[in-house]
Amino acid sequence: MKRIAVFSIPIMLFAVLVVSGCTQTFDSYCAGLKDPAIKADCYKNMAEANEDITYCMPRFTNDTAGCMNFVLNETGFYSCTKVDDEWKDLCYGSAAVIFRNELACEKVNNTAIRDPCMKDVAVLRKNSTICYSITDGMLEDDCYYSVARVTNDSVLCGRISRPNADLANECLRGTGAIV
Repeated sequence: MKRIAVFSIPIMLFAVLVVSGCTQTFDSYCAGLKDPAIKADCYKNMAEANEDITYCMPRFTNDTAGCMNFVLNETGFYSCTKVDDEWKDLCYGSAAVIFRNELACEKVNNTAIRDPCMKDVAVLRKNSTICYSITDGMLEDDCYYSVARVTNDSVLCGRISRPNADLANECLRGTGAIV
């Protein structure tokens, strides 16, 4: 019971400061908190209330991904321009999946993040043309396989490369083209 009382004080103060528009004071308040968990929650609440993704960075909160997802849902993927460079790819990748938008994937520099991003968006949108943008051959094949399965379109199985014959056959079985 004692922890709830201690934890509710920052939340109540947060609400008062945000409603009054005193975000600078609230920033100072969060910075002055000693307990790392409460401090992290304070910054996450600030990011969410102000729709300011910069407070989602790890130096502020221990839930960077959750915080980013919330703010992105509210603001759109343009918010990714505000995050630290090391987090931009994760931000754009998350935004692409949230908004089912491959244009956000295209902003990702790291192909190890961009290619799976493209695959995820292709499957979510049930759009195999997005698979063509994937640079990793195995992942491109997996993209065609996954879209074929969700759309039950056996024609897409034919786009799987020859070295991946087992995947192509599994694709055909999964779409009901062969038994």
